[in-house]
Amino acid sequence: MKIKPNADYELLGTDIVLDKDRVYDAIAATNQPEYEECKKIFVINIPGKNPDDGFLLERGEYEIVETEKNRLDLTEYTDRTDANPYISLFDQGAIRNPRTGRTLFPLIPYDRDELCPENDSDYDVSSENVRSVIISFKDVETALEEVGDRYFDFISSTRDTELVRLNNDYLTCHIQALGDWGYGF
Repeated sequence: MKIKPNADYELLGTDIVLDKDRVYDAIAATNQPEYEECKKIFVINIPGKNPDDGFLLERGEYEIVETEKNRLDLTEYTDRTDANPYISLFDQGAIRNPRTGRTLFPLIPYDRDELCPENDSDYDVSSENVRSVIISFKDVETALEEVGDRYFDFISSTRDTELVRLNNDYLTCHIQALGDWGYGF
């Protein structure tokens, strides 16, 4: 979603500043307590800052700026299990931007018949419809080191093989399989 802060904000201890006259990208702060009740969001992609940096705001501190459905640009989400990002996200459960580690998980039900290239532009992939989590290469590597041997039986492989094959550009298969196995990110 696009938002505009209601005031100028400064994140203490950092050089991150939000200007009340600018419009910023934001996502729901789903990892925060009472995020729905308080309408908590993270302002992301702050110009000139690390893409991982976020700024937490809540109801009353921002207003949503209506744009073309607040659609997300999925072009940089190249770590996916299908050539079609919509199928990877809504049918298979996740897509990831390897440069930033930002991983999207669907929050809405989908209609499998709607997921085809002819009408992708009509399908609403907005920040309100996904949960966004930063999942790094190290996070997946750690998960593979922590998970039990039965997980590797589940994926018909071995821990050593999967650790050697691990590639930052192709982590969604493990993220999805670990999620199916009950390992949460």
